[in-house]
Amino acid sequence: MADLYAPGIPARVTDYANSVKKKFEDNATKSHVRERKEAPGDLPVLPSGVSRANFNSAIVELRKIVDGHVQLVDQPLDDGWYLHRPVTHDAFPLDGEDYFVNSAVCAPGSTEQVQAVVQWANKWLIPIYPISMGRNLGYGGAAARVKGSVLLDLGKRMDKVIELNEKSAFCLVEPGVSYYMLFDEIRKSGKDLWIDVPDLGGGSVMGNALDRGVGYTPYGDHFGMHCGMEVVLPNGEVMRTGMGALPDSNTAHGSANTWQLFQYGFGPYPDGIFTQSNYGIVTKMGCE
Repeated sequence: MADLYAPGIPARVTDYANSVKKKFEDNATKSHVRERKEAPGDLPVLPSGVSRANFNSAIVELRKIVDGHVQLVDQPLDDGWYLHRPVTHDAFPLDGEDYFVNSAVCAPGSTEQVQAVVQWANKWLIPIYPISMGRNLGYGGAAARVKGSVLLDLGKRMDKVIELNEKSAFCLVEPGVSYYMLFDEIRKSGKDLWIDVPDLGGGSVMGNALDRGVGYTPYGDHFGMHCGMEVVLPNGEVMRTGMGALPDSNTAHGSANTWQLFQYGFGPYPDGIFTQSNYGIVTKMGCE
């Protein structure tokens, strides 16, 4: 099976990694592709309580929301590997390998599209499961915890470094920005900055912070070094934490220019409830 573009991974890494992967595949005794046990007419698997007629109608609507970026999970399941992470199922199931399987994968391209998908899910009562890059395989990767969920692959199209500030040493990123990508952006800009990374560089900067991941330098508490979030709430509304709640028409992102400089803002500090939780979908994050 030919390797395709691996989100967040530069060509200098994929070219070498794919050559190594081929050596493993040539010596493999077991296929990494699983055939489906269900009859073709029973695919994709559906979430509980959703009829196939309603699901099909909902998918037609979803395709319009995300510019056609919807893939039905109705083919054999490819376990993939770190670079080409499986977004359709759990590649390492402990029991019931056919349970943690998604019904579809969609890739929103903006915060507004994420809002629309959340409202779509509320309308059709279809569970959704967001990921950034889906490479934290130790936590189950990109597999939804509810069978038949629609996966939101935020890392595929929402992958911009929105701001890179040398004077105040912060960045503002979307979910699909990996450590490799942030490093390349810093090097390209010529700015005197550096990043603290976990063991592997293909994971999401935002996703690692939201999972309360760690690195190796004094900046290794990645959630502790975040500053400001943009979050789509379960009703589809957008919330910006900290100083991001204050509007400023003079900035590119429309919030106060101190959004990535002061974590707390005014009033309660809610950022922690969006880590390792399902209380909202984070679409932008500042990192110091």
